[in-house]
Amino acid sequence: MIAKPSRATLALQGIDPNRLPRHVAIIMDGNGRWAQGRGYDRIYGHRRGKDSVKAIVEISREIG
Repeated sequence: MIAKPSRATLALQGIDPNRLPRHVAIIMDGNGRWAQGRGYDRIYGHRRGKDSVKAIVEISREIG
């Protein structure tokens, strides 16, 4: 059976690991406006923003 590549492996395809930043800043701005512009409640935008940040943090930890 062929092993499924990890998310970190997939994320690094075509990227030089030596050129990755050591620190990343995430500015949470516009999630509520994004949601309202699509007809959702502002809180929906905040939840989607939280989900995006969680995914970024998890994959960053996997990458190292």
